[in-house]
Amino acid sequence: MTLRTPHLMTAGLVLLAAAGCGLGSTGRERHDSREFPYSAAELVIRATGTPVRLEPGVAGTLEVDRRLKGKAADEGNSSWTLKGGTLTVGAVCSGIVIDCDAQYTVKVPPGVAVEVDGDDDVSAVRLTRALNATSRGGDVRTDAVSGPMRLVSRSGKVTARRIGSSDVTARSSDGLVALYFTTVPSRVEAVSGSGTVDVVVPRTGDTYRVTVSSKDGRATSRVPRASTAPRSLNARSGEGDVRVRQAGQD
Repeated sequence: MTLRTPHLMTAGLVLLAAAGCGLGSTGRERHDSREFPYSAAELVIRATGTPVRLEPGVAGTLEVDRRLKGKAADEGNSSWTLKGGTLTVGAVCSGIVIDCDAQYTVKVPPGVAVEVDGDDDVSAVRLTRALNATSRGGDVRTDAVSGPMRLVSRSGKVTARRIGSSDVTARSSDGLVALYFTTVPSRVEAVSGSGTVDVVVPRTGDTYRVTVSSKDGRATSRVPRASTAPRSLNARSGEGDVRVRQAGQD
């Protein structure tokens, strides 16, 4: 007699996975928002298990919008709390998970400087105060931010477009660092452990103190230079190419 128990067990597991029985494939979607009164000059955001997007908000109110899908939408698997000046957001997907997704959008009151630390993508648009953004497991992206910026990714890319900031530090452990300025910066530091570094400044007559270097790649600069210039550009990579150039230059 031939025993077929292992095959039956395998078939049962396949059926369970297809049906989503206890494996986190609920197909649910949830979208809600919450408002917190807020009058402090600084905000700290801690994010776990979810991307975070920062947008400008209205005075006196910190608004948080979240979209949850699958197991993240189940009761108790997502959170948002504000204690003092720290906003903590997150989503937890444990066990065997087929469908679990979360996205938090934080609308920051005008005049508030932000420090954000997360383990997924971090993005920010149109903020005017200081931004200190760190991702331990995703990309960091900004668009049209005009306050001082410190952008760090431990394992992804750092990309900043339409920069109006005068002071920018951007670092990636092993990914691309790309900074595209619309106004003349005063101080720029762009560093990647092993990725490409690309810095583009407006085409003007302004001069810079420039330092470009790469241990294993090419390093080039095509901006006006002067050793006594009040502005500085420092771009370097361990293994990737480094380019510092003016808008319109390839």
